[in-house]
Amino acid sequence: MIASCLVRDGGIVILDDHPESTWLGVGEAPAHFTHAQDRLVPFLTGWSKVWLATKSHVDEYLQVARKNPKVFACSEVRGSKVAIGGAVTCYTGPSKE
Repeated sequence: MIASCLVRDGGIVILDDHPESTWLGVGEAPAHFTHAQDRLVPFLTGWSKVWLATKSHVDEYLQVARKNPKVFACSEVRGSKVAIGGAVTCYTGPSKE
């Protein structure tokens, strides 16, 4: 909640250890956080991280991710969408196949 108040427009907050099955609540925390505030929105998931950005920049960051598949490895073709708290994110991590 502190990060959502302090981050500037265009800033990114990265949550670590998601989803962590050995720590109860860690997997649910991003969804609860997304519903508890309306400034930061998750846009990328993968490699045990959730990337959140201010609403004003989410679309811009998603475009960058989709245009750089060698870096982010997420695309509509791979069907790599993951929903967190109602927000559809782009999955960038090891193949889910």
